[in-house]
Amino acid sequence: GDGTAITAGVVIIDITSLTDVPPPGGRVNFDINLVTEYQRKALAMIPAFAPGRKFPEFEILLTGPGPIWLYLALAAALHSRGGKVSYAAPNAPRVEVIGHK
Repeated sequence: GDGTAITAGVVIIDITSLTDVPPPGGRVNFDINLVTEYQRKALAMIPAFAPGRKFPEFEILLTGPGPIWLYLALAAALHSRGGKVSYAAPNAPRVEVIGHK
C-alpha cells in the first residue's frame, strides 16, 4: 500500500473486505485453505516499510465478523508492518492483540 489508508495513525482493516461479498441475507464464509490469500490482501492495505521511516508509525485495527483463526493469522502477518495490532467490535472495547512495547 501507499499509506493512504492511515487515518489518525490507524489503518482499519474490515476482514469482510478480504472475501467476496455474501449473498443478500447470507453469512460471510471464510475458507481456511485461502488464509495466505487473505493475508496477502490485508498486507496490500497497509503501507510498505521504507528505509528512514519511523517504526512503528501506525496501529493496525482489525474489525468485522469472522473466525478467530483468521484474526490470529492476520495478526501474525501484520504485526511487524506497523505498530500494535488491535481488534475492535461495535459491542466490545478495543483489544490489543500484539504490541511491541
